[in-house]
Amino acid sequence: MKLPSKILLSIAGILFLTAIVLVTVIYFNKPGKIIPEAPDALPFSAKPSPKKSSVSVPIRIPLKALEDYANARLPDILYTGRNEEVDEDTRANLNIIKRDKIRLSTKDNTLDAAIPIRFEAEFFKPRNSARPAHKKSKSAQKPDPSEQDFIKSKSTEGEFTVLFKLKLDITEDWQYQSEVTADFKWDKKPYINLGPFKIRISTIVGKSIQKQLRKITDDINSSLNQSLNIKEKINQGWADLHAPAAINDNPPIWLLAAIESIHIADINMPPGYIHFDFALRTALKTVIGKKPTTLKVAPIPVLSKTLPEERGFTINLPVALEFATLTETVLEKSKNKIIELDNGTTAQIKDLNIYGNGGNIVIAVDLDADLPKRFYNVQSRIYLSGRPVLEKQVLYFRDFHFDVKTNDLLVSAASWLADNTYVIEEIERDLVFPLAEKISANKIIINQQLNKPLNDYAQTRGSIKHLYLEDLYITKNAIQINVYMQGDVAVDIAFNTLD
Repeated sequence: MKLPSKILLSIAGILFLTAIVLVTVIYFNKPGKIIPEAPDALPFSAKPSPKKSSVSVPIRIPLKALEDYANARLPDILYTGRNEEVDEDTRANLNIIKRDKIRLSTKDNTLDAAIPIRFEAEFFKPRNSARPAHKKSKSAQKPDPSEQDFIKSKSTEGEFTVLFKLKLDITEDWQYQSEVTADFKWDKKPYINLGPFKIRISTIVGKSIQKQLRKITDDINSSLNQSLNIKEKINQGWADLHAPAAINDNPPIWLLAAIESIHIADINMPPGYIHFDFALRTALKTVIGKKPTTLKVAPIPVLSKTLPEERGFTINLPVALEFATLTETVLEKSKNKIIELDNGTTAQIKDLNIYGNGGNIVIAVDLDADLPKRFYNVQSRIYLSGRPVLEKQVLYFRDFHFDVKTNDLLVSAASWLADNTYVIEEIERDLVFPLAEKISANKIIINQQLNKPLNDYAQTRGSIKHLYLEDLYITKNAIQINVYMQGDVAVDIAFNTLD
């Protein structure tokens, strides 16, 4: 049956009008892209000041190392003399020999050194009883006892032990104060043969030894107080203490020490060791990345003779979580994830970006939403703002909410999203970052630095005893968390390794 042309025209008109209405409805109801203005850039959160701490370094010098050092450098033959004048008519050849190793001990905070000595002496007299003619002139050369006008008359030998006592102190103006005293004791007294008799000459020889020991101790005290100029040595290395020290290569980590005071306890000498405690009151700071500039060199402080109450050290080695890495990590878990909202709406996460905003972080999330009774999906960008929180070596983010500008736009253009918390909850669930692995890596770095040679004769040994997380702050490119590590360190010195 063929429809009249008028009816066909009427149907066509109705379809045309319906199409116009549908297009109009779709056009005016299609939200298109909802992209609010990004949150304003705010100043970054302030970095916390480094914590003050006391770096306490107990220094022990083993007596065995000192003994080995001294014995290796003190020759067996201490003195050889020929034609020594005993009196106007007597000459002597002398040999003074170290007959055994030097022995060191400590008692009453005094270092005792015992040097076993053997001496041999040959005495020469003129052939005739008259004084040699050459003695009339003081400028005349002394005769050699082997010459014909002198003959060997007597010989003797003896053994004794020289006993040195040494006390050391350091004054507040960085000067050593030494007190060296010396004595001796006979182990085998000397004598000479006089006919059938043996005549001991230990009293006469002993006076000569005492005279020489007084001269030696005066020289030692003068030499120690002049050569052990500790302030000069501190001056030489003081600027170096203000320079950044590399403690790791990959990633590059630098240590800076702002020293406020220097402390040293009295030198004490327990059995087998010389021991003293050295401490620095300082703020230790670590920097990751580019080498920092050297700190301003402050004057050397007066030396304090009392140690701080705190012992050990506290060092901060921050863990840095870069925003680029955080974004990549979250995207691996969240990209293309579909979130079911109310009223049958679904939203798919297409992209996101994390950055800092003052004391908070902001996450820009691109969504592709499928709304019921809509012919087209809606692309939206939302900005979520939240605060970072540390709990048991895990970084979370709490109090996430739509940024104000995002919220205002959603209320007017996308109430389907503004009234839902599912997107926030889903993203917040993926923002969990365990820090234990990074902290363990930093702990290994510090422990390695605490147990290594300082030079050819000094070795540090130490360990981390405790660590805690504190002072989270946000920089331009990362979230940084201060990991404070507390521990002990000691320095062992072995002089036998010196050249």
